[in-house]
Amino acid sequence: MEKKPRFLGVFGIIRAAIGIPFMNPSFIAYTCITFLPLFCVVILPKLSFVPSLIREAIVLLDLPDYRSKKRPISLPFINLSELFKFLAAVTVIDSASTIYKGGAGRSIGLRDLLRNSSIRRRWRNPIFAYIIMSRISTLSLDAVRLYGTAGPFSSLRNEWSPPLHFFTLLGFTFMRDEFSAWWQLALVVSVLEEDKLQLDAFLASWKMRKGNRFTGFVLMVLYFGWHCLLLVLNSFTSGVGYACVDGGLFCLGTIMNWVACTVYYHDCKNRQRPEEVLARED
Repeated sequence: MEKKPRFLGVFGIIRAAIGIPFMNPSFIAYTCITFLPLFCVVILPKLSFVPSLIREAIVLLDLPDYRSKKRPISLPFINLSELFKFLAAVTVIDSASTIYKGGAGRSIGLRDLLRNSSIRRRWRNPIFAYIIMSRISTLSLDAVRLYGTAGPFSSLRNEWSPPLHFFTLLGFTFMRDEFSAWWQLALVVSVLEEDKLQLDAFLASWKMRKGNRFTGFVLMVLYFGWHCLLLVLNSFTSGVGYACVDGGLFCLGTIMNWVACTVYYHDCKNRQRPEEVLARED
């Protein structure tokens, strides 16, 4: 009987993603450093003791370019939080991939992780992919929200329109999650593969997910559920302590999402090279 290689699957990817910080504790300190600017942007406008001038400046810089004419720096499609999300995503993907490929037997120090990020030559490659990913993600989420509030079945007044509206909205949400796995994997490809430029990362991501789409879909559903949970908690709780906890949970979810996407990338690559996987298992 022909021996088949073992691949991770949904639970294997989640287990591997959770294990990366324990595999190399320097990763925890590294992500705290890289996510600190994003954490500050998230929580500072919510803290009443922060001077109003600082809070207003952060809010102004965090507005999309097309909504603000008073921004001192004008960057198309980029605001402050998106800039920090991009920098954090690229560094987390790069470091998580290095640790995952190295395995439990290789220890990588914090200094090495910081040096690899500062001297890397691949910064320009993911910028295009991130801008495209960010715009598609925002537009698709706005479309789902618009359907939820003004869908064709939402205005009907009969017994079958509410469940029909709910299930069609759920279907559009799941469809968006399916495509989210595609464009988030494209960013991972643009970071880890130097030869993938511009739209090449999206084409490679589409082909790479063949036979492994359900895994990416489930990962995106879990990430979307994490954001929904934070929104629910935000509607019931307030205060300085909760603002810090909420910002920390938001950053934690973002970190684990990109770590899981990185492991998912390697799992997709292994499915394209089953002979190498069998050789390693033997």
